Amino acid sequence: MRQHSIDLLPESVRLRAEVGMRAGRFIAGTVAALGALVIVATHSLLTLTSAQDQLFDTSSQAEHVFITEAKAAELRRVMKQSQEYSDLYRRLSFPVDVSAVMATVINAMPDSVTLDQLDLDAGAKQMALTSRTKHEDTKTAAPRVLIGEVSGFAANDLQIAQLVSALEQAAPFKDVSLDFSRTRRVNDRDAREFRLSFRIDLDAPYAVTYLDPSQSSGGAVTADGNERRGAGDVQ
Repeated sequence: MRQHSIDLLPESVRLRAEVGMRAGRFIAGTVAALGALVIVATHSLLTLTSAQDQLFDTSSQAEHVFITEAKAAELRRVMKQSQEYSDLYRRLSFPVDVSAVMATVINAMPDSVTLDQLDLDAGAKQMALTSRTKHEDTKTAAPRVLIGEVSGFAANDLQIAQLVSALEQAAPFKDVSLDFSRTRRVNDRDAREFRLSFRIDLDAPYAVTYLDPSQSSGGAVTADGNERRGAGDVQ
């Protein structure tokens, strides 16, 4: 028969051994927990550092975006101002040079016609207000026109009629009319004093056409939009 083992250790020694084993297990568990805590803290620190780097990169990109948007807004503002200035210039500037208008009138004069005075006045055409005029129409900018008056002397009424006819056939001239024609003594000779008027629409585009110097010494304005070089007329 097998004999049971006999524990000859005193009870106090056995208790101290068990206490030492439990303390060892506690210390081992504590060390393991501290190791796990260190690993978790290290991982969290690395994650935080990576997040901070990403935040810095994102902030830098956002700053570039804000700078780009600010530049784009400034460019849009400049473009709007330029467009407003261009629109204002188109509304105020003459589409045709006054010198070209004068040259066209001079080129259209017959040989016996002498120019005494040429008056040009630019402004807005005033529209008569009636009960049928819409309220919106009063706020719309009135069309711009160039009013011209030509005074001079001619040998006879035929020469005056030829001048009126020539201006009527020129493209920019409208409403050409003979205001008066009367006999006047000039240098001991009878001559026909006259005055005619015309109108040019300043809201329409024109192009200056330069004639051959052998044909004319002036310039011309055309409404066809084509421009040719040489000496000139307004047509």
